[in-house]
Amino acid sequence: MKIVFLAPPGQKRYVRDYYCSKVAKADYSYAPVDLLLMSGRFQDAVFLDAIAEQLSPSACLDRIENEKPDAVISLAASVSWPEDRAFLALLKQRLPRISILATGDVLLEGGELLLKREPWLDGIILDFTNADAQHFLTRKYDALEQMIYRADDGRIVKQNGARRPGRITGLPLPRHDLFLSKSYSYPFVRRRKFATVQTDYGCPFPCRFCVMGSLNHRWRPDDEIVAELIGLKNKGVREVYFNDQTFGGKAERLERLCRAFIDADLRMGWCCWNRVDLVRDRLELMKRAGCHTIMFGVDASDDETLYRFKKGYTLNQVRETFRRCRELGLRTLGTFVLGLPGQDRESIRRTLDLALELDPDFVSFNVFVPRKGTQVRAELGGPSDDSVALDQTGDMVNVSHCEVEPDELKVLRDQAVRGFYMRPEYVWRRLIGIRTPYDLRALIKMGTSMVW
Repeated sequence: MKIVFLAPPGQKRYVRDYYCSKVAKADYSYAPVDLLLMSGRFQDAVFLDAIAEQLSPSACLDRIENEKPDAVISLAASVSWPEDRAFLALLKQRLPRISILATGDVLLEGGELLLKREPWLDGIILDFTNADAQHFLTRKYDALEQMIYRADDGRIVKQNGARRPGRITGLPLPRHDLFLSKSYSYPFVRRRKFATVQTDYGCPFPCRFCVMGSLNHRWRPDDEIVAELIGLKNKGVREVYFNDQTFGGKAERLERLCRAFIDADLRMGWCCWNRVDLVRDRLELMKRAGCHTIMFGVDASDDETLYRFKKGYTLNQVRETFRRCRELGLRTLGTFVLGLPGQDRESIRRTLDLALELDPDFVSFNVFVPRKGTQVRAELGGPSDDSVALDQTGDMVNVSHCEVEPDELKVLRDQAVRGFYMRPEYVWRRLIGIRTPYDLRALIKMGTSMVW
């Protein structure tokens, strides 16, 4: 069976993976982990990233047709849904005999109704770590765990077994050979050639505006992660981006992974997402294991808001961890959410003040959107129209759930970005901090995006 894994074409530089779609800021893209983790289950497969390869819809259709696939497994996203559905419908018209499966944030709710509306779609994959895609394509319907699909008789069937936390078993090593050839770029890595690695699924923390806490945290065995990294090293990869929501998930696993990296003498540089309260006493160990950059969700500028959205840490912990990272020479990214329910202009401006106070190496000012599967979306009730693009990066702001209207929210977000990055002292610090040619390239691209 021939499979095409697909990131569809689009008018913008969309990032669609792991239920968190967005328009890419500056010049960043990386291998989509949904497709990456499914890739090991199929021997005869290709991967087309129409965004990274800058393929037009017609060119992408031609490429897929030339592959003569039996099935296409595609990403689909809230940020790009009108384009995604139009392209995949055209694909089905052109190749009516193929099966089209999809995964993505736009499919997390209302999947049964969506399948009824979209005759081109044969199935929705709700968990990319299991074997559902493989079972569906080989008609082993009784083995399906988390999938909505169109049965042979046309019925819409939802297989929704319980997601239980624990170890992920039976997942073959990802086929990085399909993904390393793409022209990916990520400002937080330190070498041009890098790999994306996913060590777990979901998150053990219950942040109310994030879908990850609803997925039930599960993790891959430590020895499989080390084997994957050794395989990448043998392919010449020396840099890794860990795309986990919280690398390690829990303190003991974070420590185990770091010690395993040291014991294996990997000597690979890496960056990851994490929490200020989880890493605070483990920063030196992380650095010894190869970590050079940690990305933190700071999110809000006061303890009351952090408590209200179940972040589980305090501003004092934020300040202390950023200070300690600076002492150890670990680079930091701080992400901040603007437009949270209950915020006004003043609280948004205080968020910028906090970013300036923490003074991380990088910042990301995002705009709150009610993502599918989150507690906050359930409380707010919508929007119910999937044609409304939800983009957390602020490239387009279509909805607002705070006291600031969407147009002004975008202006405040853009002002925050420029107010942080255009400071002369910041530019100078970045210039003297350049360690690799890739660092210089990333700085130039970031500067260009500020101007344009």
